[in-house]
Amino acid sequence: MEEKSYHYLVLFIGLLLCLLHSGEVSSSCDNINQIDFAEITYEPEGLAPHPDGTVASIECGVFYQIVPTAFERTTCTDGSWTGPLPRCRHVPRYCQRNEALVQIYGQDCQTPCRNRLNGACPRNKQCHCDGVCGWSCISIYEENFCPEVTDQAGLLVTYDPPERRFNGYADLSCGDGYVYHSGSSRLLCMSNRQWSGGNDFVCIPNEVSSSCDNINQIDFAEITYEPEGLAPHPDGTVASIECGVFYQIVPTAFERTTCTDGSWTGPLPQCRHVPRYCQRNEALVQIYGRDCQTQCRNRLKGACPENKQCHCDGRCGWSCISIYEDHFCPEVADQAGLLVTYDPPERRFNGYANFSCGDGYIYHSGSSRLLCMSNRQWGGGNDFVCIPNDNQNPVITCPADLTSDTLTVSFTVNVTDNVDPTPALTYDPLGPGSIFPLGPTTVTVTAIDSSSNQDSCTFTVTVIAPCEVRWSSDVALNITYDPPVSDEDRSSHPIPHDTRVHYDCAWGYRLQGVTESRCEQGRYNNNIPRCELVRMCSWPGYISHVVQYVNGLETNRLDFYPHDELPEGTFLVSRCSLPGQYVLHGSANRTCSESSWTGEEPSCVNADTRIVFQSNQPLDVRSNGTIVIHPRSQFYIYCHVPSYHVARLESENGPFAVYRGLKTMVMSLNPPRTTHSGHFTCRSNDYTLSHTVYVQFAEIYCDRPTAPSNGEIQDFDYGWRHGQYYMGKVISFACNDGYILDGRRTMTCVFGEWSHPTPRCQRATCEELHPPPHGTKIGGNRIGESVLIGCNQGYQLQGEHFLDCQESGEWSHPLPACVEPVPQPPPQPDEFSGESDWP
Repeated sequence: MEEKSYHYLVLFIGLLLCLLHSGEVSSSCDNINQIDFAEITYEPEGLAPHPDGTVASIECGVFYQIVPTAFERTTCTDGSWTGPLPRCRHVPRYCQRNEALVQIYGQDCQTPCRNRLNGACPRNKQCHCDGVCGWSCISIYEENFCPEVTDQAGLLVTYDPPERRFNGYADLSCGDGYVYHSGSSRLLCMSNRQWSGGNDFVCIPNEVSSSCDNINQIDFAEITYEPEGLAPHPDGTVASIECGVFYQIVPTAFERTTCTDGSWTGPLPQCRHVPRYCQRNEALVQIYGRDCQTQCRNRLKGACPENKQCHCDGRCGWSCISIYEDHFCPEVADQAGLLVTYDPPERRFNGYANFSCGDGYIYHSGSSRLLCMSNRQWGGGNDFVCIPNDNQNPVITCPADLTSDTLTVSFTVNVTDNVDPTPALTYDPLGPGSIFPLGPTTVTVTAIDSSSNQDSCTFTVTVIAPCEVRWSSDVALNITYDPPVSDEDRSSHPIPHDTRVHYDCAWGYRLQGVTESRCEQGRYNNNIPRCELVRMCSWPGYISHVVQYVNGLETNRLDFYPHDELPEGTFLVSRCSLPGQYVLHGSANRTCSESSWTGEEPSCVNADTRIVFQSNQPLDVRSNGTIVIHPRSQFYIYCHVPSYHVARLESENGPFAVYRGLKTMVMSLNPPRTTHSGHFTCRSNDYTLSHTVYVQFAEIYCDRPTAPSNGEIQDFDYGWRHGQYYMGKVISFACNDGYILDGRRTMTCVFGEWSHPTPRCQRATCEELHPPPHGTKIGGNRIGESVLIGCNQGYQLQGEHFLDCQESGEWSHPLPACVEPVPQPPPQPDEFSGESDWP
């Protein structure tokens, strides 16, 4: 801890000197992340952070080449390392005999060989590149094993293979509680049975603990810390407080205190003068060879000669001492910033030395008053220490400019200081929680620490008026707000400032006007657009072996398209779904114009020569015809030509192919890598038939979508890794009981994006019905249920008694009403008989 504290002190002094000379803090760089098989050195040397101008040199191990070669050195500039960081690539052709290493290791080199020709080695050996001897015949699996890597705190080591064989690897990482510091994360087992390929891998503890400052001075007390060291003291440090002679600690239970969570436990004691505790200390008498004077008791002056007085001596106890003759204490040793006054000035026995700090210094630790003892030494406390005063300004951070649609504005200002934990903040003209006027107000915040250092920052608070809700009589126009505004808020609250309004039209309509407006100072910056009905083209339908992209978008395929018609102006890009086996005839690009498709309908016909890919790997085709394959394991590519030709399979970056009969060649990629990407050509040996495709090998995943509320994702073959789904994966969605799916039930991972948005699960109910006035209701409102409406006595039903909740979520009939019956008029008397049925 003492070494660590000293390191912190050196850093603090260095930073202080930089500020005094330049007035600014220079940026710095952290250590470069480990590069496999490389050794990294820094000039000038030193632990991170490295100041601007530091040069890092990167040197690859034996039979490794730095890539790119122009970046063997990088410089820390403005807090970042310049240029891209290189890597070390294994290049066996660089294998050479290293005479210096042969001498160092005393290596007995084996039989030399060249260019990996095993025929030059005995049967029980193989030709391998040795970083010491060069190409040598080595008994690889008999005795060439490397030792275990030396154990270090926090270091985790795995071996590949576990037997630590020649040409195997040691992979290094840091365990829990430790972080990477420096060194290479991978070492190579050399034939000399040593690990090589980089510098030592170092892990350091990753711990951030709280700490305590020194305890403020306690008069006539000496304070010691365990473990020893300068402040700050880490949690767990114990401070022992011991009072000087004839002083008693009060309260007595607090002679020791512990640093816990950044604070000293318990109340701090004080030293109280108690003369009755004066006793002879035989141990100190022996140490100092003290000749004790005539003893006396209880300050009885009559017990001492005339020229002496009875005083408490910290070693001899109560003694008769010649106070004014020769019992004086020396001057206190001079220290930077220390001011000393003596009372009395002669520094006599039982007098005091009072300490304080001069200009430019502040108190750090120790006792501010010491007592002159009869042994002519100052006692009663530990050394008083002054340190240079804080001259660094606090660091203050204001929030970004604020915009509020309310007059009362709240905000937070952050401030830190190297000494004062809580610098004072002042606000001009208004602080947080105040009522601001309309329009912009510039706020200046000033932070002042305990040493009167200060810093300021400014920002603007703008109070604006909101906008009215936007409505349109155009039923095809959809209006949404960003950030979203609920229907309830639209009817009862204005739209806040800076809200963006987005416009789009229902299917079959085209937007005429702007797509977005913005609320600015109570007004929108654009007029409301309108929707215009557009012409449509029918869905072209499925074409065998053809994939069609709507408007050329790879994630918007025609077979994923949600409508049966496409609007005028839409164009389709067509490609063969298996470009290695088919070629496209007809129009590759067609446009919807005047309700019909331009160009010739595309089709895919068999190619003269066919390139066939192993079917168990995820494969897809981009809109430009590139075949994209997501490699998962060993992969085969076949070239087939007609029976009367000889096949030839060629590639830019793949390995050589082999024959399986004259008309078929096969290429094995185990496993496929991104570097294998390029053009693959299947042709006849006489060049009369040829077919070329471009293949891209890439690991493409889609993030695992979030299951809809009240629903789940159905994945039956678990086609995902680390929370991601591979390209081409199809997943399904299902809703819980009582909910129905709103959206597509399935979606596909297409080039890193899902083909459709995640659906949602909505309640499978109709709108809740309330009984009509003077009526009753029996039944529920779930899909498939019915409601029976009745009327109270004296009322009759006007409408349907039964209402069914349909799958559309709508009721089958409007809610009926209960009305009073209309009285019928009395019948008229019979004009022929003159009689009436009315009583």
